[in-house]
Amino acid sequence: MKIKICGFDKAQDILLDQNPSWTHAISISAPTVGGAIAEDLRDWGAFPGQKLRLLFDDIDHIYPGYQPPNIADIVPVIAMAATLAEDSQILVHCAAGVSRSPAVAFVLLCAALGPGREEEAYAMVKAGAGGIIPNKRIIDIGDHLLGRGRTLSDIVKKDMALAREKRQQTGEFYPFYE
Repeated sequence: MKIKICGFDKAQDILLDQNPSWTHAISISAPTVGGAIAEDLRDWGAFPGQKLRLLFDDIDHIYPGYQPPNIADIVPVIAMAATLAEDSQILVHCAAGVSRSPAVAFVLLCAALGPGREEEAYAMVKAGAGGIIPNKRIIDIGDHLLGRGRTLSDIVKKDMALAREKRQQTGEFYPFYE
């Protein structure tokens, strides 16, 4: 399997490509701006593969006026995992490709690869993306739906702690993840 995680602009270029090689695509946007983005990607260009559209905000707590990801949003991601094959090429995007899309990609790959291969799934996510800070709520929902205890959450926490430590040593800013 090959996975690409990116922001909206790069995804639009990929999805509108005349000769796409992607077999699956997940497009994530906030409901408040989803209308404009949905219009841009409504026809998905020449994309012939399986598509999934998700609308929720990039938050991990409940805030008035915002729609957090919930179980109903992640169930179709896990269902899509059952359609993946070894040669699948998967595109997952959100606005920036940093939080929602890496988290959704991680849950997708964990479901596809099966229990005990979560580290492998996370390595695939990191290889398919730039700098990532996976959305905690999506990761927690994935742990719950997949019955993995806190395995996914622990992997992300460990990675975020290592990244934070490395950046603190160099004096660079890095968001806190708990």
